[in-house]
Amino acid sequence: MKEINLDSIAFNSLITREDILKSVTQEDVFSFYLGEDISSLGVYHSPLREDNIPSFALYFHRINRNVLMFKDFATGACGDFVVLVMKMFDLSYGEAMKKIAFDMGLSQ
Repeated sequence: MKEINLDSIAFNSLITREDILKSVTQEDVFSFYLGEDISSLGVYHSPLREDNIPSFALYFHRINRNVLMFKDFATGACGDFVVLVMKMFDLSYGEAMKKIAFDMGLSQ
């Protein structure tokens, strides 16, 4: 993936999760970063590490059924699509939001 300078991108500095979800779905974001279609929930190869046996699960939060979550069973990492991008690229929350918006073609 091409390296980008997130500070050079003209984005609303207060971009939110809801802003992103107005244009793309959680499934779209997870599919992009997993590098495969996630048309069904299940277990995939982890994008966070070398993973020969799929051990990265996608599921809907048990209380808020509208939030798609991940769990990496080898590392214990879990969260939503923003947390995934934070962990994949070692970014802060704000940097991850900018990266997602950029990668999803939502630049302003």
